[in-house]
Amino acid sequence: MMNFEQDFIMRQIQQLTQLLQQIIFKKKQNKHKEARQQIRDALERFTADQPKSFSELSLEETLCLFNQEGRFRAELAVAVADLLAEQGDLYQERKFSQSQKSYAQALLLYQASAREGLQSMPISFIRDIEKVESQIHNSNQLDKIAELVAKV
Repeated sequence: MMNFEQDFIMRQIQQLTQLLQQIIFKKKQNKHKEARQQIRDALERFTADQPKSFSELSLEETLCLFNQEGRFRAELAVAVADLLAEQGDLYQERKFSQSQKSYAQALLLYQASAREGLQSMPISFIRDIEKVESQIHNSNQLDKIAELVAKV
């Protein structure tokens, strides 16, 4: 990968990390609607040139979004998975199906990143995976995620 591509990805990760901090702050202030909107906007930027919006992507399509030139972009996937996990939390009481979809996408990206062997794994990474996995109530969904991760 060329240096400018790496720089672009690192800037994306940095922006997503800053956004995650803002979302957590808004969540603590009970500004859930604003937090949900910020997450939706950020995720939709990833699919701006795609025929589907991020929320419409299947698990397979979600995984493909982070494959670039035969390489899985694990660090970026984890940053997006963090947003998806927060989205799942924010929708948990309002829209169960959206919450489950967010958690499933997050778990897929976390596990695919773990399989890829991130260069710098956050200390809380395993805890994040376990938390998201415990929120998924459909065992078929968990099986599908395991199947997709095995192909990474």
